Order: sequence, then structure tokens, then C-alpha cells
Amino acid sequence: MKEYRRGGGRISRVGSCLIGITVMLAFTVAFGAASGSSAVAAATAREKLPGHQGLVPPGATLVGPAPTSTSLPLTVTLKSRDPAALASEAQAVSDPHSPEYRHFLTPSQFAQEFGPSPATIAQVTSSLQQEGLTVGAPSATGLSLPVSGTVGQVQSAFSTPISKYRLSSGKTGYDNATAPEVSSSVAPQIEGILGLDTLSPPQPSTSVPEASTALAHATADPAAPTLSPGQPQPTGAGCTSSITGVSNLTGALDAPELAQAYSFNPLYSTNDYGEGSTVALVEMSGAGYSAGDIDNFAACYGITLGNNQINQVTVDGGGGTGAGTAEAELDIETVLAMAPKADIEVYEGGPSDGLYNVFSQIVNDDTAKIVSASWTNGCESYVGQSTQNSENTLFQAAAAEGQSVFVASGDQGAQGCNINGEIDASTGSDPVAQAVDPTTGTLYIANKSSDTVSVDSEGSAGNTANFVTAGTVTAGTDPDAVVFDGSLNRVFVANADGTLTAFSTGACNQSTTSGCSSPSQISSDQLNAPAALAANGSTLYVGNGNGTVAIYSVTTTTTTYVTAVTLPSGSVPTALAVDTANNYVYVADGSNSRIEYFNAATCNAGDRHRRPRSRRTGRGRQRRRPVRRQRRHRGRGLGGEPQHPRGGQDHLDEPDRQLDGRGPVHWHVTERRPGPGRPQRPEIPGRRSGDDQHVE
Repeated sequence: MKEYRRGGGRISRVGSCLIGITVMLAFTVAFGAASGSSAVAAATAREKLPGHQGLVPPGATLVGPAPTSTSLPLTVTLKSRDPAALASEAQAVSDPHSPEYRHFLTPSQFAQEFGPSPATIAQVTSSLQQEGLTVGAPSATGLSLPVSGTVGQVQSAFSTPISKYRLSSGKTGYDNATAPEVSSSVAPQIEGILGLDTLSPPQPSTSVPEASTALAHATADPAAPTLSPGQPQPTGAGCTSSITGVSNLTGALDAPELAQAYSFNPLYSTNDYGEGSTVALVEMSGAGYSAGDIDNFAACYGITLGNNQINQVTVDGGGGTGAGTAEAELDIETVLAMAPKADIEVYEGGPSDGLYNVFSQIVNDDTAKIVSASWTNGCESYVGQSTQNSENTLFQAAAAEGQSVFVASGDQGAQGCNINGEIDASTGSDPVAQAVDPTTGTLYIANKSSDTVSVDSEGSAGNTANFVTAGTVTAGTDPDAVVFDGSLNRVFVANADGTLTAFSTGACNQSTTSGCSSPSQISSDQLNAPAALAANGSTLYVGNGNGTVAIYSVTTTTTTYVTAVTLPSGSVPTALAVDTANNYVYVADGSNSRIEYFNAATCNAGDRHRRPRSRRTGRGRQRRRPVRRQRRHRGRGLGGEPQHPRGGQDHLDEPDRQLDGRGPVHWHVTERRPGPGRPQRPEIPGRRSGDDQHVE
């Protein structure tokens, strides 16, 4: 064997080969390990899903972490394999000028052409199962997967804590604290994870109408429609009298009036009463309906119901007839009144369902080409964008299948955020003023006759029964005004006996009332039959019956008098408002039917002295008006009458200032009317000229 010498040592050629092989193996192992680590890292990379955090509704209060053992059903929605093509298809099948017009798809055809691919569905299913969740079969369209697990499993699977809240209705709901995370390999395919946030549950869009003489119909209606043969109309004296009485009392429309309002008469003239059509109604858990009520309605309007004309379809454990909301019966009866020969399928969701699941079942079944919903997800502002995106894709699928979806705007507006209705005062004791704390959903009502403030829940949209009194605060005698200071979380009440009542909203709201029993009663020599309040940060403005506005510096626990503004002679402030943008306080003078105002920037709890300001003369030059020291008032009196030093021409004087800091600021006020040769003073935006009074 040939040997090599290097530095006195010897290395055989075999040895050098072995060393070389060892080095290569080491490099290969190291490279393989690095590559494997990268692969593992890629496989375990996670990504947050946007649009999954809605707003917490007013009145919802945090209970704490959701119980980890509670079962939490979810729906994972998937994106179309080609969203742009689906959007185009939904338009094309509805466009008479398109070659695709009315070439509708079946659910299976939709799944093959626009649904997520089978590989995508399998990949998402596997990823969720690896996280410990149970995944069911995909929907017929392939757009959704039913998923279930405990709260603990869901929190771990999506890396988000889940909290429990109590809603203003008294029900409870869940909310994910952070955006959910999923594997980066499936994140682009997932449109939404529905069910993590249940703080805005489905609710009906209509409410039972209240009696209103203003809405009563005229006894003789000259525009009464001409009825077609077979058109639903009240039959029998008793039925006709009952319908007419309700219609006159509430302004509701009967069947002939409803048909006329929606121009159904041309259809009736061709004997088209909906035969051969199927209408799907979206109803939610607990809606229910009484078959007896429907039979009575049909008999009253002369409608002969066919066998199985009305069928109930349960979704995820929903269903059950009997007393429920008025919504389901109203929906069924409205369809019968307009299309008495149409078949009706009443879909009712399960207790944990959102609207998406019911709509999805209707689209998957594809047995009804007309879909009507009078329920909403609550106020859309409180619903995550992922829910709205998921519904949009589902409705595009419905359009591709030839289904028309109609959703009532309802009594709460198009977004479901308006609450309309009449609520009886909880105390029945002459409510005269109210203030709202939007952070807790609490309404504070000043009751003049009982000398109290009711602490009420704001309730929830569509359910005025939730407007209930949670507690009561004892005020002074004859409370006339109430204001909520959001920066301090305090409520102030002005009492006619010359006192203020104050309490913290943190311990006195619609869900917590422990602090309602111990309000602060504040007496002050500067209070004189106060009847108006306004709050701006640490400044409280109190309108007094003697024509002054008292100014107080307030904190979370104290209320300290600072100064006062003297209004024009004879003023009686009945309301105050602060314009924080332009720094003005506006005063409603109920005695003289006028509005007065003064500068909040230089008259507040922090700065009660107004500096002399420059005025523009008739020749456009600037000069500083000197302070008239001979007219300065000292002390704590509330005097200061208007002065007229220019030969009868009223003008705006500079305010006298209390230089020693011991008494109130006095304001000289006159009407602004330009005299001969005197230019009109420039207007401040939002301020009227003429007889309005300006207090500065």
C-alpha cells in the first residue's frame, strides 16, 4: 500500500477515502436534517383568518371564559374554486341578453363546476381532524363542512380564547377574543368559521304593530281594488269585522290591499295564483307555528288548502309546531294571502344554528325557487365580515341554481340596527328625561313624580320586552334633567329642589346594580331650580332657573363649583348642549323662544377667564378693546346687565373679568344688529344671526 507522509504522520489512501465518505455522510445528514426541519416548519406554519371578530353589542357583559367542556357546533365555509367565474355565472343566468340566461345548475352540477375541489375538501377535513375536531360530510354544493368539538378543543384548534357574555336579552353567547388560526396550507381555501361568535343571534325582523289612531284607515276607501275571481278576501261577517277592526286600529293591510300594493292583480286576472310554485320560508329555532291558526286564517280568507301544501323542514334539530314567535305564522299567512295555491316549505333551524345553515339547506335541497326570509343576524355592525362573505357566496350559488332570495328590510332597517316601538315607562311615574350609556346598554330615566331614576336595559332589536328595569336610584325632589358623562362614567341628575344627584355607572347599570342605592346628593348655593345639564369631560354645565349656567369641575368622585355664566335678562335655560368641535355651549331659552350660546373653550372647569380679544374696526384695522374697569363687578353675585354705550345701537361687549379669582365671570350680552357704517360681524358656522343671543 502506498503511503503519504505529511508533517511526520501517515495516512493511507483507504483511510483518506473513509474520512472523505464520513465527511460526505455528515454533510448529507446535516443537509437532510435541515431540509426535514424546513419541511416540518412549513407543515406546521399557521395563519390568522381575517374578518372573524365582530363588535360586542351594547348591553352585553362579560361573564368570563367559556366552559371548556361545553360542546360548540361550528360551520366551516369554503371558497368557490373560481370566485370570479361564479360571480359572472350568477349574473349571466339572470341576464336575458346572455346565452346562459335561465340555464340553471343543480347542486351537484354547481359542486363540480364552482364548488371547492374534492382535494380541497379532503385537505381541509384532514387538517381540522388533526386538530382534534369532528368533521361531517360536506354540503351538496361543497361550500360548507359541519364541525364540532368542545370549547377546549376549539380554542386549541384555532388558537383563540373564547369568552362567555350575557346579552341584554338575558341569553348568553360566545365570542372569540382573537382571530382564529389555521394551517397555512388550508387558510386560502377557508372563507369562514361560523359559530365562534354568537353575540348577535338570529332574530325576527318584524314586531307586532301597536294600536295607533294616526294609522287608522278611512271608513270609506275610494281606492279599494277590484277583486278577481278566486282572489283571497275576507269572508263572513265575523271574519270581515275582525279584520277591519284590526286594520283600522293598527294600519295593517288585508290581503286585497297587500295584493294591490305589490301589483298582483294582473297575475290574478290570468288566473295565476301560484300553482306549481314552491316558496321556502326561513325560520329559526323557536319560531314555531300553530296549524290551527293557519287553518283559521285560510278559512277566513276563503282559501282551500291542499294536501301537504304546507310542509315543515327541520334543520339540525329544529322544528316543532305550536306557540312560538308571530314571525312564522305571519310569513306563512302572507304567502297564502298573495299566492293561495303555492306550496310552502317552512325551514326551521336548530337551537345552535345561524341563518347560514338554514339558507344552505334550502340551496342544497333546491326544491324551492322562491326563498323568503324575515329574520336577520341582528345588527350587521356586530357580525364579522367572514359571515357576510360566506352568505354572499351561498347566495351566488342560489342564483346559479335559479333561486330568488328575498330578505325583508323589516322594522329594524336594512342592516337590522334600528329598534322601533313604544315601551311603557317601567315606573309609570312621569318620565321627563333620559340618558344612555352605550357601553353597557343602559338607559337612565328621570321620573319626576317618584323622585327616582330608573336603570333600564336597552333591550335588543326586535324584542322590546327586553326593556326592563334593573334598578332604581333615589334622586332629589322633582328631577328634571339627566346626563351621562362618558369620560368619567358618571350620571348627573338635576333636581328642582336645588340639588344634584350623582352616581357611578360602573356599579349601577342594567347588569350590575350594587351602586344604585348609594348616590351622592349635592347641594350648592349656586343651584337654583336646575332644569338642564350638559357634560364635557371634566366640566359639568348646569342651567338654573334664575338665568345662569353654573359650571362645575367634576371627577369620578367629586363635584366642585367653579364659576357661573349670567345669561340675558329674563332667560330661563331649559336645555344645554356642548359643541365640542367648535367649543360652544348652546342654551335653549324656553321663556323667550330663543337660543343663546357662549364659548366653552374659555369658560369651563379648567379656564374660567376670557382673555380680551381683537375686533376688526370699520376701516379694517385691528385695535384692542380696553377692559372697562369702572364696570367691573367683584364678589360672587350673579349680576351684570346689558350695556348700550353706542347711542341705542346694540353691540357685543367684551366680558368683564374677575381678576382676583374670587367670584364668577360676568358676561355683558346684547343683540347683534349692525348700525350705519358698521359692518356685520362674520358668522360662526352653525350659528344663526338676528335675534339669537350670544353669551361670551
